[in-house]
Amino acid sequence: MLRNIMESMEFAYQIAAAVQAGETTAESVVTEALRRAQLVQDEHNAFITIIDTAIEQAKAVDAKRAAGETLGKLAGVPVVIKDNICTKGVLTTAASKILSNFVPPYTATVVERLEL
Repeated sequence: MLRNIMESMEFAYQIAAAVQAGETTAESVVTEALRRAQLVQDEHNAFITIIDTAIEQAKAVDAKRAAGETLGKLAGVPVVIKDNICTKGVLTTAASKILSNFVPPYTATVVERLEL
């Protein structure tokens, strides 16, 4: 069922609308996105870091929705952040060996705005 829903959604606004309407949960969307990311990773090595903390963030979105709180415009929409944009606590290497252990102490403004 979830795959059918995900396959019918081509745009971020469609995913956000489905989460806000309760047609699906943010957790299920993120779980499916992580599954797909892992498939792509196995075949193409497309990602440097895949984090699964997104599931906790998705659960928080679902809890806010269940409590009747207002959700952000992109709530429940999985995003990929390029590895040269800092996200606090997430390995950020810019695909460079010199930064192979860099974990930034702050989050870039662009990422903070996406998280709203």
